[in-house]
Amino acid sequence: EFDHPYDFMNMFSVNHLMNNFIMALLLSVTLDHSSVGVGLLYNICYQVQTVKMVNNPMFTSKSPSDFWGRKWNPHMHNCLEVNIVFSTLLLKEN
Repeated sequence: EFDHPYDFMNMFSVNHLMNNFIMALLLSVTLDHSSVGVGLLYNICYQVQTVKMVNNPMFTSKSPSDFWGRKWNPHMHNCLEVNIVFSTLLLKEN
C-alpha cells in the first residue's frame, strides 16, 4: 500500500497525463526555438551553416526509436551512426 499522495493509480489519471504532455510539449517547443535562435546567431557571426537540432518529435514520430534517434536529436544520431560505421571498418581492417 502506498501512503504517498502520488500512488500508482494516480500516475495514470487524466490530469497527470495531460500535465506531463503539456510539459513535454513546452520543452520540445523551447528546445526547437532556442536551437534555431542560437543557430541563427552563430550563422550571422561566423557564416557557418548549422543543422537543425530538433525535428518536431512530438507529432511526427512513428515509434520511440524514431522519436529518440531521428526526430529528437538527428545530429547525435548521425554522429553515432558515422562512428559505428568507422569503428566497424577499423575492426575489419585489423
